[in-house]
Amino acid sequence: MLQPNFAFYDVGLERFKNVNDRIKSLGIGVEMELPLYKRNSRVEDWKQSFILYLYVSIKYNWSNLPLISYYYGNDFVKMGKTHNYTYTTGSYMNTPPENSPKKN
Repeated sequence: MLQPNFAFYDVGLERFKNVNDRIKSLGIGVEMELPLYKRNSRVEDWKQSFILYLYVSIKYNWSNLPLISYYYGNDFVKMGKTHNYTYTTGSYMNTPPENSPKKN
């Protein structure tokens, strides 16, 4: 996977062409970055950034890539010591949480 990082840096549309050239030459996938905030000063807001990601994905035919992932935000830090955290750190015990739904 390659992250274009268009949504997060002050870069122009040429970033997408460079990313496209690289992912096609390496045969890898791309990440569609869709945060609900604006960091790239060259776009008006997060909606315009979202539209540009969709536009270039069609322009460069990314739907035929081996893999596409979608970044929607980074709340992972907020998860703290939740099951997702313990899973990724390798300390998850394969037992259901106490508040999990009961089997019928």
